[in-house]
Amino acid sequence: LGRDERGVARLNVGLTEGAAADFLRCTQLAPAVARHWSNLGNALSLLGDEAAREALDRAVALDPRLVDAFLNRAIH
Repeated sequence: LGRDERGVARLNVGLTEGAAADFLRCTQLAPAVARHWSNLGNALSLLGDEAAREALDRAVALDPRLVDAFLNRAIH
């Protein structure tokens, strides 16, 4: 699995800190991929980290058509 897929799998089983670490690494390796920022923001939000909003804002800025980023931002 790639880090993104592993992060999603970790998030789905409640390993939120590990998922956030995977998503953070994804943003470092491919900073122009909005999905990575959206996933990171979602994981950080679940951890109660205030940096979640910044990550979600970045996702929306990178791809205004990414529905998940808008939904995650609205929820968190």
